[in-house]
Amino acid sequence: MTIVSISYRVQASQIQHLVPQALELEDQPIMTSAFIHYGTSTVGEYNEYVHTVRVKYNSNAYDYSLVLLLDNDSAIFAGREIFGYPKIFGKVNFHPSAGSRVMMGNAERPAGRSLIEFEFAPKALLDVSWGEVAPPKVLNLRVIPSTDPDEPALREFVAVDMQFEFSERWSGEGSLKFNKGFASTPWANLDVVSYIGSWMGKSKAVLGNKVDRFRLR
Repeated sequence: MTIVSISYRVQASQIQHLVPQALELEDQPIMTSAFIHYGTSTVGEYNEYVHTVRVKYNSNAYDYSLVLLLDNDSAIFAGREIFGYPKIFGKVNFHPSAGSRVMMGNAERPAGRSLIEFEFAPKALLDVSWGEVAPPKVLNLRVIPSTDPDEPALREFVAVDMQFEFSERWSGEGSLKFNKGFASTPWANLDVVSYIGSWMGKSKAVLGNKVDRFRLR
């Protein structure tokens, strides 16, 4: 898999209505937009866009999943939904082997309506290990509906730790453009206040079954 990850800050007022009240946000929380190309997987080749925001829960930092946009229907219905990942169908254009030094692409929903565009220019080769800059665990909200419409059968946070094995990793300069104003995609109505950092990596990834679960009332 090939990943381009761009982190940046936004105003909390643009995102807080999409985050459960039990989670803490900074005034300008860190968000991450990741464009991923899966060259080989159990459901075939596909692209994915991952949209997270840094939060605190029980004094621990997590990257809370707002949305995962995928362009492969098998990947939508197989695998990670048991961990609460908020997967939706869309179109993600990202071709790492296009031959240009500058990587670029976008996420569309529905197909043909671009919501987020990115560019990434690699600058310096990095160590393949995370070292001390490993990102926090991902936190998802998992809800199982009940026959009683006033109360879900299950509502919990699930903290997931995905393990990456990088063969190559680069730092670089990344930028994003959000095409705002669509009522059906409020998670894309963002203005970047400042960029934190960007990187590109080629890796294998394993999502284990060992998770932390926090039951909610």
